[in-house]
Amino acid sequence: MRALINAPIVDVESKQQLIELLQPTGWLVRPSADKAVDEELTQSLLEKFSPHARTRLQLADRVLIDVGNNEYGMASLENVGAIHFRVVKDNARHEEMQHLVEGVCKTLIPVLESKTPANQPVFTRIELLEANSSSPAASGTMTNIHTYGFRQFVRFERVTEYRLFWFLLVAFVATFAVSVALAFFGGADATLVEIKGWVERISSAFLVSTLTSIITLTIQYQRWKSVDVRIEWS
Repeated sequence: MRALINAPIVDVESKQQLIELLQPTGWLVRPSADKAVDEELTQSLLEKFSPHARTRLQLADRVLIDVGNNEYGMASLENVGAIHFRVVKDNARHEEMQHLVEGVCKTLIPVLESKTPANQPVFTRIELLEANSSSPAASGTMTNIHTYGFRQFVRFERVTEYRLFWFLLVAFVATFAVSVALAFFGGADATLVEIKGWVERISSAFLVSTLTSIITLTIQYQRWKSVDVRIEWS
């Protein structure tokens, strides 16, 4: 079974630019010492596509990809402003291919987002095709399953960090209040002045930790909201 994934793209017009774009995925198949081996792999892969797709691939700039577990495919520039990803999994059931495609899409999203035209989805076409067929056996639509806000994300997805945040916040408020109280009512006693200094340093440490926790959770939320997706199949 084969999968076809189309992604609109800008500023990627050559094979070298395509290679540079996909470098972070770790999918690129390194050329072997024997060019005949690479050619044989390419030809065996082309034979698994329909005649129409095979012709398009032969005329386009393309690169071999291995999306994991020796599941090979091709990324190609067959049209201006788009990348076509084709992945092959021999003797795969629909469920296995759907799972493979979801993993491919999740890996591609952070790589393609910066090159995706404004107001367009990352993927415009997701299809499963039987061997040597041009008619889709199933079509997919990508949906973001993480739709709730930052507060709910922290409460339900990052429970430990949520509790730690409140501990740090309460500790900061408590030590800050003690520091203020010592400043106004502690007088000039040397022991109290020293205690006030220690409390201020502890309060500052809690404040820094609280702010760091907020920043870390914000970054995690952005990644969580944008990367994790589900594909609805029909």
